[in-house]
Amino acid sequence: MAGMATAENLTVLNADLDAIKAGLATTGKDMNVFWLIFGGALVFFMQCGFGMLEGGFVRSTSVVNIVFKNLMDACIGAFMFYSVGWALAYGDDTNSDSRNGFVGNAAFFLVSDANGGYQDGLAEYGGFEPYSFASWFFQFAFCATAATIVSGAVAERLQLVAYFVYSAWICGLVYPIVVHWCWSSYGWASPWAATYNDGGNELSRLGRGVQDFAGSGVVHMVGGFSALAGAIVLGPRRGKAKAGQKVAPFRFEDGHDPEDFVGHNKVFQVLGMFILWTGWFGFNCVSTLEMSPAAAPVAARVAVTTMLGAAGGGFASLFCDMILQKIALRGVEPRVDPAWQRWAGADATDPPAEAILPALSYDLGSVINGVLAGLVSITAGCALIEPWAAIVIAMVGAVVYTGASRLMCKLGIDDPLDAFAVHGACGYWGLIAVGLWATEANVQEVYPSTYVPLNANETLEYYGAFYGGDGKQFGIQLLVGLVIACWSFVMTGMAFLGLKFTGNLRVADDQEGFKGVDQVEHAVKGYTMN
Repeated sequence: MAGMATAENLTVLNADLDAIKAGLATTGKDMNVFWLIFGGALVFFMQCGFGMLEGGFVRSTSVVNIVFKNLMDACIGAFMFYSVGWALAYGDDTNSDSRNGFVGNAAFFLVSDANGGYQDGLAEYGGFEPYSFASWFFQFAFCATAATIVSGAVAERLQLVAYFVYSAWICGLVYPIVVHWCWSSYGWASPWAATYNDGGNELSRLGRGVQDFAGSGVVHMVGGFSALAGAIVLGPRRGKAKAGQKVAPFRFEDGHDPEDFVGHNKVFQVLGMFILWTGWFGFNCVSTLEMSPAAAPVAARVAVTTMLGAAGGGFASLFCDMILQKIALRGVEPRVDPAWQRWAGADATDPPAEAILPALSYDLGSVINGVLAGLVSITAGCALIEPWAAIVIAMVGAVVYTGASRLMCKLGIDDPLDAFAVHGACGYWGLIAVGLWATEANVQEVYPSTYVPLNANETLEYYGAFYGGDGKQFGIQLLVGLVIACWSFVMTGMAFLGLKFTGNLRVADDQEGFKGVDQVEHAVKGYTMN
């Protein structure tokens, strides 16, 4: 009898253990859904940061227009990513018995096919399971970010209808295809597709794929190089028309007044930067895509590298600007308080010593963009590098930003927000930096399912060259970055050229210089003083 009781007790205990395991599995899924929604909300809140940052950097006559564009990015981006973007990005790309590796073709309007082709390994739940909905929301927030980057580069002179077309174009086609290449289960450059087996035949992939953990290339390069194309096709802004002028001169043109192009609100700039900085923790940390015992240490490390990257970029940008100021001020007369005669007396002929202003000034805009440049630079490798390396990469990123910004001015390309310098140039640098500083241990931790030999003869050295890698990963990062740059620049350039050809690109020159785009496009002023 005692033996039978013991057996019954064991049966009950096993049943209880099975129930506990099932409950823990369900709790794990629930936690993953919350993690993605939480991260998506943080990333989506970055739209507020972009709005304030861009609103502060543009002139007061364009502030309504710039925040309106940010608002419409969210609206247009949501519909486009729902209808076609997700399908092109993460949909199954099977054509007959093979996979193209270029673009997905399933799950349009979030409706899966009979084989669950919307995304590998997810059970159907009315066509989509809860985790997939959370994943869509998180990925949509990234898509909206890529689109919004461009709004700063084309600020103050682009027609709204042109911006609507561009926003739909990048959210529905340009960005999703890059996502498919680098982040889907099928893309030709995706680390998740490196070991994917199709009918027993190993797929031809680019080594172990590009290592872009949170999107220096996928998000920021797409936005940055699209911004470059838009700024080139659109041309520089016009200044304020002076008395007797029918049309004001362009920026960089002879006779233009640099003061005409100064951003109107420094407080907005700083607040916008801090909102973006905060949202970046959702951008980077939640790119683990799950919260589990394996993912939690990665997310914790990412929080540290993200914080240090921002700080390093800000410091380095400040020092770069001060050095360049010193070089520029050689042989230049010292700055003098323009009001010195008011307090020194009308009889004074020379300004007193106290009227001489410091030769160097601390430029707020440089530090703001330096912080963002540091964040962009470490976004690709935030989970793959050590904390000290995040500081180094971000500091180099600040130098890259500074050089790219000044090069744009030398070439006469007007980018009011330095969108290309911050996101395009630093995004490419961030992608390349992974090929130098990614550690083998971190790569194995982040990509455990793909970082395994396919056969006995394969050696895996797909990590940073500074840590003993053989340079393969560096080459992959360089190549994929070049492809992303060309794709984004050409595809977006085509859209802007088409709009220019049809006469729907830019507001009229005489209206731009006199009224400003707020009154031309919205019939209101950003500020009304009573």
